[in-house]
Amino acid sequence: MKSRSIVAVMFTLILAAILSGCGASASNPNSSSSPANSAGNGASAAGSPADAAKGYFVALYSGAATDQFICTGNPAATAPLKQMGDALSASLSASGAKVDTSGLTYETANQTTDSADVKVSGKVTTTTKAGTSTVSNLPTQTLKMKNDNGWKVCGMGASV
Repeated sequence: MKSRSIVAVMFTLILAAILSGCGASASNPNSSSSPANSAGNGASAAGSPADAAKGYFVALYSGAATDQFICTGNPAATAPLKQMGDALSASLSASGAKVDTSGLTYETANQTTDSADVKVSGKVTTTTKAGTSTVSNLPTQTLKMKNDNGWKVCGMGASV
């Protein structure tokens, strides 16, 4: 029970720190939705903005490298994303917890040929090393996407 609480608190604190450091952005309610992802490895950062966002979240919460999903042109904007990935990977590794992101949905809005917003919302399931699972609502957030030789995540903020 103590391990489950530690993982939940750790998850919430890391996410809150990143969201507060990245600012907020509005999302367009007239958006299209892509299917929720399945647990497993991430897709390449090509396809659609929603596919790239899904690949980023799958990689992020599996502890895999996220570099292929992050923009390269603005290090000041993407440094918090890399720091979050490193912190989350270390936390998951230390706790032995697994996070299933298949309950998340990805909605693309404001898409042009080279930019888009992807609103991510839904539930994540955290399973501790002991096998105890907890389902949590992921705070709704918007990923700022850029077509940078394939769609990439260039920033993150809370949706309003």
